[in-house]
Amino acid sequence: MYKTPGAWYGSRNLLADTMVTNRFQVISFDRPGYDKPSFSGKHMTVTSINSQAAAIHEALRLNRSFKKGIIVGSSYGGPIAAKIAIDHPGEFYHLLLLAAAIDPDKEKFWWFNKYVHHGPLKWLLSRFLRAATNEKYTHVKELSMLAPNWASLTVPVTAVHGEADKIVSPANLDFAKKVLAGHNAMHVLFPCRVLATLVRWQSAAMVRTLLLEAPAE
Repeated sequence: MYKTPGAWYGSRNLLADTMVTNRFQVISFDRPGYDKPSFSGKHMTVTSINSQAAAIHEALRLNRSFKKGIIVGSSYGGPIAAKIAIDHPGEFYHLLLLAAAIDPDKEKFWWFNKYVHHGPLKWLLSRFLRAATNEKYTHVKELSMLAPNWASLTVPVTAVHGEADKIVSPANLDFAKKVLAGHNAMHVLFPCRVLATLVRWQSAAMVRTLLLEAPAE
């Protein structure tokens, strides 16, 4: 599950990694509103975590092995991956959160966001960026709605973050520790500049290791 904005090919390094593909069937997809998919027959932004989780779960049914798998989410894909794991715990043996944006109090806004979201510049941007901006303005509400659901998560979790991440605050890892207290969870803070937007590329070996060594229940 990728960041915002992004597309399925953001995971192409994992799709080409034979150490991963020899062990797993890797399923990568576009979230509603990005790249190719349409929603209700239209190319539109889908900002609801619940709606995205439901739609993406249908894509994950392409798993024909009927074995439990690992669900991975980076940046804003993190809370959506978590929602799927919460709703369908019997289908996964691990949840991997890569620099996940999960704390509603740590949503980062840039100086230009309001001009893009409300101003005429919006229509000069790609559909990817318009969708990302629309989604950003619902993050706080959506993450706040998700917050009570973390207590229902039963799938083991690994949450990782770069301590100098300027895109998604490392404080999100503190939030993970709080909402997952008492759960089977491992939290890793890397002493380097691992950006949420590039974590799968900057730290590809780390991601591979986490996938291959992810503990089951």
